[in-house]
Amino acid sequence: MATPISPNVSFEFIAGGLDGFTAVLSGGSSLLFWDSSFVPKRLYFSYSTLLTNVTMGDAQICAITNSTHNATCWRGDTSQQPNGSSQFISMSSGSKFSCGVLESSYKVVCWGNSDIASTIQSGFGNETMVNIYAGGRHACGVNTNGFLICKGDNNNGQLNVPSNLFNEYIGIAMGMNHTCGIHRMDHTVVCWGGNGAFSSNVIESIAFETVAAGSNFTCGLTTRDLSVVCWGPGWTSNMYPQGAALPLPTILPGSCGQSNCPCGIYPGSQYLCSGNGEICTPC
Repeated sequence: MATPISPNVSFEFIAGGLDGFTAVLSGGSSLLFWDSSFVPKRLYFSYSTLLTNVTMGDAQICAITNSTHNATCWRGDTSQQPNGSSQFISMSSGSKFSCGVLESSYKVVCWGNSDIASTIQSGFGNETMVNIYAGGRHACGVNTNGFLICKGDNNNGQLNVPSNLFNEYIGIAMGMNHTCGIHRMDHTVVCWGGNGAFSSNVIESIAFETVAAGSNFTCGLTTRDLSVVCWGPGWTSNMYPQGAALPLPTILPGSCGQSNCPCGIYPGSQYLCSGNGEICTPC
């Protein structure tokens, strides 16, 4: 059963973690957090320093500021923070660590109360990246040459990208020990890692707009009707088996905004946004 969360409030970014989820209000002035009680707690508020993105791992929540592109983190071990003067173009949080791509050099830096943070940072070494996605003990991202690079723990094959052509992936989802990617050409999804437990034919021919991973399952927003389907060894619902659409209202493929869209407008934006803004097609 779906639970409405602040139905009369507009949000710009949302991220989920191990014990809750967090969201940035439209405009970027406020950051809220919900645990299983669904009672919101405000973590941040400022009209002068707005937030432009948010990420959440098992506990730590980090966000990038809109004007300076600095990063700030809450919850978890808050003594582990990125350099206050560092500016980021991408950031993601995993299990007790976070990583970001520096705006100045496109290099990956990681922080957190975990030995894997330094291992992942060293693994990316001299790679120059355009984005980063963090999983349980691994991280992946697209480098400036257009290829997917994965570093960190590979005990379950989560770094073994099955096919890695130039600009092949447009979306990545990271679980505890698995990785999934959306193919650019047809928007189908391939998953690897998890000791092979994520090889599933229930999503073989389905096109997706976005995917997101839990600890040992993945969910995606389908292109055909913007419904949500889930799969993986951790998805054990008898009522809604793997590949079955969940009973949710239409889920937007992006936030409705008033800004210019450098890569075009998502089809049907006016209808999806009820005439209030437009959804930008991902670049």
